[in-house]
Parts: sequence; C-alpha cells; structure tokens
Amino acid sequence: MDNKRLITLVLGVVFVLAGSYRIIFSANATQEMIDLGLPTFLSYLLIPFELIIGTLFLTNTHVKQTSIATLVFLGFALLWGVAVNPSAIINTHELYVFNTTPTDLLLHAMYFLLAFLVFRSK
Repeated sequence: MDNKRLITLVLGVVFVLAGSYRIIFSANATQEMIDLGLPTFLSYLLIPFELIIGTLFLTNTHVKQTSIATLVFLGFALLWGVAVNPSAIINTHELYVFNTTPTDLLLHAMYFLLAFLVFRSK
C-alpha cells in the first residue's frame, strides 16, 4: 500500500468517526456549534458531510475533489476557531504537553503516522 492510500484511509476513518460521534452524542455536537457561535442546525449538516467525505476517502473515490472539500472545510474551521478564540494562537504551551485526552491521543497518533510515512518513503 502506498503512502497516499494509507493517508486517505486514515482521513476516511477520522471523518467517519467524527460523523458517527455527532450522531451518537448529538448534544455535544450541538454544544460545539453554540460554543463556536454558529447556528446549531449546522451540526446536523455536518453529519452527512463528514460521513460522505469519510466514505469517499475510504473507498478511494473522487479523492482529488474530496481533498478540496476537506481543505475548504478544515480551512474554514481553523479560521473560525481562531476568530472565536484568538488566544488559542498565543496559548500554545498545550501543544508540547502530552495529556492522555482523546484529542492528544489522536494528535500523537497522527504524528506517529506521519513519521512512519516519512520512514517508508523513498
């Protein structure tokens, strides 16, 4: 399996899990929108978006277009998050401390995957 395929599989799993999380824990997903100052109905629009994006990555279908949609979505999410909480840029000390939270575990798993892909590359 080449590195690009491995990355699309990981992205697919992440997005399918994110969409599934919003279904299972809909109250948390709604609260996320409230915390971001966004309309709560967006939470319900994100469910099919994340499930479709994840499925397209997992099935290796329309990867280029799926990547563009993902970049636009994540770009907006990052910009909006910084606009809502600008101090997040300044308070970077959290990045360098490993806490056994689900976020940190996923982030470090991604670091591991990236290091593995670099190791595997020619």
